[in-house]
Amino acid sequence: ETSVDDNEAVRFLRVEDRKIRVLYIEEAPRWEYRYLKNALKRVDAAIVVQCFLCDATRSFEQEHSELLPPLRDIPATRDALREYDVILIGDVPAERLAPTEEGVRAWLDLLLEWVEDGGGVGFLWGERAMPERYRGTPLIDLLPVVLEEPADAAPIVASFRPALENPTQPHPMLRLLRDPANNRALWERGFAPFEI
Repeated sequence: ETSVDDNEAVRFLRVEDRKIRVLYIEEAPRWEYRYLKNALKRVDAAIVVQCFLCDATRSFEQEHSELLPPLRDIPATRDALREYDVILIGDVPAERLAPTEEGVRAWLDLLLEWVEDGGGVGFLWGERAMPERYRGTPLIDLLPVVLEEPADAAPIVASFRPALENPTQPHPMLRLLRDPANNRALWERGFAPFEI
């Protein structure tokens, strides 16, 4: 070796002796919520979590790690958000994040500011709201996807007919009739369209 000057490097690492605090906001207790909430509570003792289900009744005790109290509302101030290291937003419509339209806008602006200051945010896709209901909000640039314009989106197909990939020699599983010609005719004309 001709030079030994590049064989080592010095890096400084800050190690904090505190737990990572996670806020998880979800609309309803769907499967993803149950799985992720349990994982966050059990996988690593260095992680503590507070969950907030928007669909829960006021008397429901929001789920949380043992070291933290249950939430009564979504944290809605700059200082309250700074208590968290990570915020996860599930399939919750933006309008459920605060009681008024101005409140929703203010909360989304606070979240954006929190991320710009170094907070970590994650989004969980869902059929009801995420990410489509965040179109036109301050969070649009934080989403991990680029939303197509509605006019550019592919049309929704209401029904379809199944088709064989190889009609002359279909897979044995797709041979519903013994005679190849009748089997092909069945697949091409014999089924009513499937509705989706």
